[in-house]
Amino acid sequence: MQLQTGIKTEASEATVEFKTRFGKVTYNPEKTISFPNGVLGMPNQNKFFIAKMPNEKMNKFQVMQSLVEDDVSFAVLPLEYLGENSLEQDDIDEIKNIMEITTDDLAIVLIASVQRSPSGTRLSVNLRAPVFIDVNRQHAYQIVLANNKYKVQHFLG
Repeated sequence: MQLQTGIKTEASEATVEFKTRFGKVTYNPEKTISFPNGVLGMPNQNKFFIAKMPNEKMNKFQVMQSLVEDDVSFAVLPLEYLGENSLEQDDIDEIKNIMEITTDDLAIVLIASVQRSPSGTRLSVNLRAPVFIDVNRQHAYQIVLANNKYKVQHFLG
């Protein structure tokens, strides 16, 4: 199965600059993504855009920025950077059926977090609650998967 590689973030004539906590990015307002249920723990955060990460060292990641509150943003990693076996196909198929979406219109991103400790810094992604995006309808849902095999803190590297 070939999923979308995150969200296409190419610049176009209709782009707007936006200062995020990760730096200045550009986005196309026509590509705003609606989260009918908000993101987990933040039901009022229902409008986001996804843009290229401004820091080249983090070029695999993207910025998912709220358009409701400027200080709400997330680093997200497209699922395919973890490899094909990171989520089981049955779990993806179940979500596709619920969302009534085809593989061609599906992008899956994982919210990343940084854990700092005296021994160093580690990056993790939330495999338990991925963000499923219908790139055609521009709707997204962060869904907690029933399969408890997935970790909330799946460490990278």
